[in-house]
Amino acid sequence: MHSTPTVAQKQDIQRLEDQIGQLIRIIANLNERINYLETIKTNPFLIPSDVQ
Repeated sequence: MHSTPTVAQKQDIQRLEDQIGQLIRIIANLNERINYLETIKTNPFLIPSDVQ
């Protein structure tokens, strides 16, 4: 017999989903930075259009 998830289990699942979302954003940001650094390395005279 399979029981339905408890409130605590649902909260754990939600927390994990939130953390996975954060990790995806971190990885995407790091990937963007790596691409930027690789671009600058191959073309040091490139002026970035999105200077922050």
